[in-house]
Amino acid sequence: IFLMIRRPPTSTRHSTRRQRQMCIRDRRASDHLERYLQRFPDYAPAYEYLARIARDAGDPDTAIAHFETYFRLQERPNPGLYLSAAKIMEETGRPEQALAMLDQGLSKLGVIPQLQRQAIRLELFRQRPDLAIARLETLRDMLRDNPQWKLDMAELLWIAERREEAIELLGAARSELLVLRPTPARTAAQQRATEMMARFEAGQDAPVTSVTVAAE
Repeated sequence: IFLMIRRPPTSTRHSTRRQRQMCIRDRRASDHLERYLQRFPDYAPAYEYLARIARDAGDPDTAIAHFETYFRLQERPNPGLYLSAAKIMEETGRPEQALAMLDQGLSKLGVIPQLQRQAIRLELFRQRPDLAIARLETLRDMLRDNPQWKLDMAELLWIAERREEAIELLGAARSELLVLRPTPARTAAQQRATEMMARFEAGQDAPVTSVTVAAE
């Protein structure tokens, strides 16, 4: 009996070859950076690159360790890297560490909407709407208390069972949107406000992802 062994499809072979080449490239880059850091141990960008390599290789603990070294050495880190580190922590079942990482970024860089937005979502997933409300309050002045901010806050107030405050703030947002010049973002906000009012009247909560914390 002869067994016919089929070769994998060309696309699969090419994909596997590319992955192997990328692994070899990353390994060489990692070795080079490790040697470089022996001479210049305070070179922050090297730790950022090592963190990315470890993350892509499926080594979250090493990735986090390199990110933490990068944040310690870099005077003004990229906010997106705090999000990357927090995401690794969240995906590996460490939401409290993820929040701590985001707060570290907020402490070092000041109020950054992207970081606070992710922290708000984590607070909601941890069923702590009051803490989410406190975080959103820090963005009031930065976002100029605009209708989008009011909609987000109304969602959080509703989740926290502060229903009268939520309805009042939702009404204020809808009134503002009616007199503002129409834009695609404001049209979407009007649609959202209408859907929110229908949900509020039906006594339904919003999905966590509906809190956008976006500037107009």
